[in-house]
Amino acid sequence: MVEIELRLEEFNLFRKYIYDKVGIALSDQKSTLVKGRLNKRLNQLGLKSFRDYYEYLVSDLSGDELSLSLSVPFRPMSPLFFERVRSGNG
Repeated sequence: MVEIELRLEEFNLFRKYIYDKVGIALSDQKSTLVKGRLNKRLNQLGLKSFRDYYEYLVSDLSGDELSLSLSVPFRPMSPLFFERVRSGNG
């Protein structure tokens, strides 16, 4: 697995997007967690940067990728939460 670096500007894109979509506020300290947990997904998709993944994430209108991306770093959340994300009510 290739270790992909998460730059601050990329993390800030994710932080804003996640907050806008589901109201989760990520502190600066969560950057390492996000990077570690999402690296596998980037590798699965064959993406070279977190910016590429961000573009992929925001272009998915179904909400499935957002649910998947949130389920990786935030496993303790309930299935009901992810259903709300998919339906746009999160």
